[in-house]
Amino acid sequence: MIPELGEMNYSVVLQTPQKKIESGQQITEWVDLFSSYAARRYQRGNERFSDDQKNAVATYQYWIHYTNSVTEQDRLIDCETSQIMDIRGVGRFREHGLIRLDCEAMPTSEQNDIRGRGQ
Repeated sequence: MIPELGEMNYSVVLQTPQKKIESGQQITEWVDLFSSYAARRYQRGNERFSDDQKNAVATYQYWIHYTNSVTEQDRLIDCETSQIMDIRGVGRFREHGLIRLDCEAMPTSEQNDIRGRGQ
């Protein structure tokens, strides 16, 4: 279901990866593409095991105004929760002027690692 304009009240930042060579090693920095307001819809949550740890995983849909510049390689930051979201799918609804971003919240440990590096 397409969200109403009044539902688009969550501030988000879209970021794209930028690769560079530093001290002979390739590193990825995240650069802001743009900020936007979005409708946010919780989809589901579950638990996954990784490196002998159980991680809670939540999936969301974010709806933003139409743009061609967002891809599945990008990520979304929910400014209200400060959660970093991996974009798993991009649905384009040009006739409605919107795109749907299917996102998965990164595990807390990964988010702390990223914030600790200032990225």
